[in-house]
Amino acid sequence: MNYGVYKMNISSFIKQAGISDVVYHVTIPDRLLNILKTNRFLTSVAISSEAELAKSKNKLYYFSTARSMQTPYFPNVSGFSIDYFVVLTLDGTKLRENFKAMPINFWGGGIKVKEFEDRIITDKPFIDNATKYIKSIRVNVGSEKIIPKNKIEVLSKIEEIAKSKSIPFSIYNSFENIKKVKAKPSFSSVTELENSLDFVSFSKKDTEYKWGYRYSDEEPEALVDLIKHVSEEKLTKESKNLLKLIKSNPEAYRDISQILKRFDKDPDVRPVPDFIWKSFVKSKTNDFKKFIEEIKDFYKAL
Repeated sequence: MNYGVYKMNISSFIKQAGISDVVYHVTIPDRLLNILKTNRFLTSVAISSEAELAKSKNKLYYFSTARSMQTPYFPNVSGFSIDYFVVLTLDGTKLRENFKAMPINFWGGGIKVKEFEDRIITDKPFIDNATKYIKSIRVNVGSEKIIPKNKIEVLSKIEEIAKSKSIPFSIYNSFENIKKVKAKPSFSSVTELENSLDFVSFSKKDTEYKWGYRYSDEEPEALVDLIKHVSEEKLTKESKNLLKLIKSNPEAYRDISQILKRFDKDPDVRPVPDFIWKSFVKSKTNDFKKFIEEIKDFYKAL
């Protein structure tokens, strides 16, 4: 890949500290459907790693956006398939009215590419009135001629809500085309997409499949129990396993950060990372590693 097109004058870029007039956010269809239904964006928990906490200037939460769709960021979105994802075009001028942002280098100093995000930083777990910020919805479905029925149903619901909110909705079957702002959509509607397919899969496996991360429902509560200093004999099996990890592994806080990453996007369990963050702030350790070590020290004494 030729990265020359992404080079820029960094000093002049950093001067543009606010949110750009137009920014882009990448997500998956299930999450977008939830955004449209609840009319709110779910922000990310900053303590999911020490690096994120530092980047977010110790703000509780952040929301990532890109200044351009012509970026090496898109094919590297964690957990996303390049054949099934959504690009939201957002109104940066409206976002600027209520939020602050800062430029963050996606790639750090590891490679020569300097591609920045406009990272919105906030103390709130949600960005309300989401639809007022969404200028368009672009869905990539890849080039497969067979698509599971549940995916068609999700896209249909997204299309229905988008129309009711007067949000432009388009579908593409090429990863390269969806990144081009002026590219002609491959399909004008979900019905047109469905009519182009060889057939829609109805297999039990497909209908049970859910886009997004998979995790055990017990994992969030396991960490909460330890933070609350539940007595060791009353800990659940999951909490005991997590405590064993903390006691035996000095780098356990990294594993815990990964656990946090796995459920901070699910609104059903979102109160859990919120509780963890507030407990972390209350501890005044200012270091997530030390925060986890304090849990280990408490249970060492038992």
